[in-house]
Amino acid sequence: MDDTDIPMTQELRRKLRAERKRTGIAPRDLVKARHDIPKGLLASHVSRWESGIERSAPKAHVDYILMRWSSLEDDAGRVDTDGNLKARPGRRHPKA
Repeated sequence: MDDTDIPMTQELRRKLRAERKRTGIAPRDLVKARHDIPKGLLASHVSRWESGIERSAPKAHVDYILMRWSSLEDDAGRVDTDGNLKARPGRRHPKA
């Protein structure tokens, strides 16, 4: 595992946000119930990277998150197994 810290550049933050938006999967869902998570990686870290609160992060953690997101299809978190859009928490489906 690479424990080297890398800077959380604006470009890297954009990439993280773009992957979250593309897939519809939040960081907590990326790491929930996973057994291969690098030691010390928490979903809250990913949110802090995206917001710029944390200015650096272990390379292994960033690589893991980007690998997990890149392995998912577009809208993976917004489409159910039948291809229907999932309701977003706190929102109602529009009337047909």
